[in-house]
Formats: sequence, C-alpha cells, structure tokens
Amino acid sequence: MSDLSPDTKFSESRTEDASAKKSQSTTKGKVLAVVSSARSLTMSDGTSVSCGYHLCELADLHRALTEAGYQVVFATPDGDTPLADEDGASALEPEQRRAYELYIDSLTELLIPLKLSDITEEMLLHLHGLLIPGGKGALSDLPNHKDMKRILKHMKAHMKPIVAIGHGTAGLIQEPEPDEAWLFYDYEMTCFPKALEERLAKRQATAAPAFDLEGVLDDLGAELRFHRHYSREFIVEFKELLTGQNSASVASLAKLVICHLNRNLKTRKEMNL
Repeated sequence: MSDLSPDTKFSESRTEDASAKKSQSTTKGKVLAVVSSARSLTMSDGTSVSCGYHLCELADLHRALTEAGYQVVFATPDGDTPLADEDGASALEPEQRRAYELYIDSLTELLIPLKLSDITEEMLLHLHGLLIPGGKGALSDLPNHKDMKRILKHMKAHMKPIVAIGHGTAGLIQEPEPDEAWLFYDYEMTCFPKALEERLAKRQATAAPAFDLEGVLDDLGAELRFHRHYSREFIVEFKELLTGQNSASVASLAKLVICHLNRNLKTRKEMNL
C-alpha cells in the first residue's frame, strides 16, 4: 500500500485534477504506462484466480507524473480495458479505496488504451519513459511479449527511464534471441519477493502463482536486491532501470523517475533536440 494518505492525495474533491491536467495542450512530454489487462492467473495448484493491475500503484504514479507536468499514455497488451486487482484493492480502508477508485474512474483514456502492437517506432521517439505498475495480472500477460520487448529495447537504447514495481517487473522478462544476452542481464533490481508471495498464500490458505517471478529473473541474470522487511519501501536504481519492491515504494520511485525525466529534458533542450 502506498504511504500517501487519501486525505492529502486522493480526496474525492480533487479527482477532477486528473482531467484538468490531461486537457492541457502543453506538457513536458509523454510517458508510456503499460498496464496488464489480464483477467485470470494460473496458480501453482492448477487453479485460476482473477487478477489485474495494482490500483494504488497506477493511481500514485499517474498522479505524480501529471502533477510534474508529464502526460501519461496508457497501453495494454491486447488493447482491452484493464481491471484493478481485487487483492490489492481489498487491502485498503473503504474510504481510501473509494478515493483511489474515483481517481482511476476520472482517467477516461484508461477505458480505451492503446494496443502494444499499435505503438509505432515514430510514436516511441516521442515517449520519454516507461511505467510498469504491478498487480498479479502482470505475471500473466506481460512476459515474453514481442511488442513489450521492442518497447523495452527502445527505452534502453535511448536511456529513457523504465519504472517497474512489484509484480510489474514481470514486464522485463522478455526472452532473448539465441545469440544475445537478456536485455537486463547483470542489472541490479528488485521485485515482489517469492518469500512474501508464499507467506501471503499461506495466510490466505491459497496457492501461490505458478509463475515464479523472482526465480525467472534470477535465471535470466538479474542481480536481485531485497529489503529484509518485505513491506517496507525499497527501490533500486541501476542505469535507466528503476525498480520498487512493493507499492510502498511508489512515492520514492515517482520522485526518482521525475528527476530522470527532467534531467533528460534539460539535456535535450541544451542540445536543441
């Protein structure tokens, strides 16, 4: 859960702010948010559960970026409207959940996101960064997606910041070509910890996801880092990749990515690009 209180950040009286900012014709630039639109996730016992994106992570990131003057463009793997993960939403207090839901409901463009395959190379040139919020849905439809891989390659090649939170790091899992290393081989990063996944499953008397996020990242060559207190804020900055262990890390990640974006913007202006 984010450490930003709904009283100061997501009060019902301020939900119109998102629409107001979106309507501004001038922004510092556009940032792409790739959101899972998966509806179900296979668990280790073969059962399926409903899934989606993490409500707080998407809302907190969007709010911070738009307040900093950036426009967030939404895309999903198949172009379908994404749904919030009930597990993440149900952990909120009722008033806080309502405030987050009102904020998300104000983002009308989230109802009709771009399809990843529709993002052209020309469009990529005008995108200044990439956001991958978490939620268990990311385990289902973000790994090994050819267009996700293409977008990541562009962001990395141009040193544009890539933000991935919790389960959202599944979006970094793109199978390398036979003669190539993984895009993020030897990169330091964090992700939603397997130990926490198993702890939550035991507490809820359910199976853990069949997709072993931590294990796959480790096998690909990630240098994984974790805070020993899994619910604490913890972020890892390595080159253009900015990762957070959990939703408590969103506020710090947002500040960090805004610093990267502003720095890149200043550089482009100085070079008249």
